[in-house]
Amino acid sequence: MRKIFTITTLLFLYSTLNVKAQNLFNQDFTPSNTLADYFNATSVTGSQLDYISNLGSAPASVSGGIFSWNKVGADDPAFITKNTSFAGNPTFLKFQMRVRFSPPENLVTGANGTFNLCIGDGTSGTWNLKNSGGGAVPGITESFARVDFLYNVSLSAVTFRAGSSSIFFSGWQDITMFCNKGTGEVSYLGPDNEMKMISGGSSDLWIGTTRVRESIVSTSSVDLKKFKIILAKTAQNMKIEIDYIKVWDESVLPVKLIDFKAESKSGYNKLFWSTASETNNSHFNIYKSNDGESFSLLTKVNGKGNTNSVSNYSYSDKINSGSEAYYKLEQVDFDGRAEELKTVFLKSSLASASYYVNIKDDNIGVFSTSNNISKVKNVKVYNVSGSTLVNQTVNARDKILISKNLDKGVYVLQLFMRDGRTEVLKFVK
Repeated sequence: MRKIFTITTLLFLYSTLNVKAQNLFNQDFTPSNTLADYFNATSVTGSQLDYISNLGSAPASVSGGIFSWNKVGADDPAFITKNTSFAGNPTFLKFQMRVRFSPPENLVTGANGTFNLCIGDGTSGTWNLKNSGGGAVPGITESFARVDFLYNVSLSAVTFRAGSSSIFFSGWQDITMFCNKGTGEVSYLGPDNEMKMISGGSSDLWIGTTRVRESIVSTSSVDLKKFKIILAKTAQNMKIEIDYIKVWDESVLPVKLIDFKAESKSGYNKLFWSTASETNNSHFNIYKSNDGESFSLLTKVNGKGNTNSVSNYSYSDKINSGSEAYYKLEQVDFDGRAEELKTVFLKSSLASASYYVNIKDDNIGVFSTSNNISKVKNVKVYNVSGSTLVNQTVNARDKILISKNLDKGVYVLQLFMRDGRTEVLKFVK
């Protein structure tokens, strides 16, 4: 069987797509130490909460960038509400808070404290702001996602209730919830910096960098618009500290990328990308790397700002024959925020316009498309490591037969001409 090998360009050896999130809420309790600066029950601005209870048995305070409740006795629950709806209508929400449970020495034995986190639409009565029922916990069917944290006196540690669990933790912890209101499975970048999948109509719970509950099925179809945090009556003598509360809409894409690809041409690589829509898009940066680790800026291409139409872009990168390159596409907002969209790997052609390799029954022959074999005085064959396997003098007119029997693999052939020129091409056996 006759096999003629021209050099094929290798595209998309790997690609990664990162979704950029829109921050909906960001409260880190700085710089003021005045509690009232962080909520407003009538006219919420910025990242203010709607209400923070500061009841007699559960006084609240802010100091040094930390919000805290110091619960005394079993009277009155304490609660935080974000009852003003987030912008838009998120279908994939990320909620994160950094919290610490600190029981005093006089913690009441057997009175395991309960701390509740609820995410939903805030329409039921138990999402109320300030009346006597304000500390009530929204039910499972009134929340898209709900997690109960319980302090265990005997173990001096915290566990959680979101389905069944036996995980305990203590000290400062990042509590993260991913909520997928959509019907389909969604991928996301977890706190462990690995891509994870979550089913539609469910939520994932993370403690630090550990996913402790996966795809908790929601019993509610409520929207992802608000949250409520409750410190129950039973949390006697408990101190709860919160460093920050942050919420992101992970379904928002400032740039909806259709594709990013690269093609090898004679003497250059051509990059193409298209977007379905753009929001607040200043420009794209293209970075290049030879090893996939160290990237340098290659060029900047202006974006379309705001558009709902398809936009097509391209860029040509001059290269040496046979080079390999990684290209990274980055999007930059007008406010300076940048996010990587996709990376592609391209191995350009080692092709000659005048010569080609023909392999038949393990015999390797070099032919010329323009009868120029007589112009070749010497040939060398290298493996992918650069070692010379063949160094052969040529005295032929119609074809060159490689004298050595090579194993299956990828090789580079270098032709040395009688006039001093060289030709390089690659072949696969």
